[in-house]
Amino acid sequence: DYAETDPGPHRRNPVKGYRVIRDAMIRMGSGWKGPRVLLLVVGSKAPDENFAGLDIRFVSHAGDAEAVRTCYLAADVYIHGATEDNFPNTVLEALACGTPVVSTAAGGIPEQVRPARVPGITAGAAARNLADHPPEESTGILVPVGDSALLAKAVEWILSNGGTRRLMGIHAAKDARLRFGLDRQLDDYEKVYAALAGREGGRRV
Repeated sequence: DYAETDPGPHRRNPVKGYRVIRDAMIRMGSGWKGPRVLLLVVGSKAPDENFAGLDIRFVSHAGDAEAVRTCYLAADVYIHGATEDNFPNTVLEALACGTPVVSTAAGGIPEQVRPARVPGITAGAAARNLADHPPEESTGILVPVGDSALLAKAVEWILSNGGTRRLMGIHAAKDARLRFGLDRQLDDYEKVYAALAGREGGRRV
């Protein structure tokens, strides 16, 4: 994912999605009329970049969880462009910090994000099953894997709709706490162990 991209091999790794996000930002920058956009790449160190009116800064957090949290809280949107993924912690971290997520629908990400229906972005056949909620009740936007054009439109839409973006952030933090919080995980583990113990007990009787 983009947050973990570094200036070495990972930036050339198509699975990490750096090129997808960079292309999306170039597309967006060419027609963006809003405030100047600052893109933070958290987790690596490299020279700052500028293209198409967009600024890129690389922030090396050196394992400092509070520094990473500060970046999430400061961001208007977290962008995840992976072409392949499992159940990425960075997406959950962003949601927990109340930061809406714009992501490709790779791996388990559709299970993490409650995606919004946005005309012109999620109406295509490839994305129809990824858009289940009105924007004000969602936690982000999902687009098909590798689609930098739709990724750009999704980022621009969120940045242009401040009121809805704030509602997305509120829902993101609440949903992350309810579905992925420590208490929920402990409860789920206890249920699994209890079920296993019951079956084992049944076999011994």
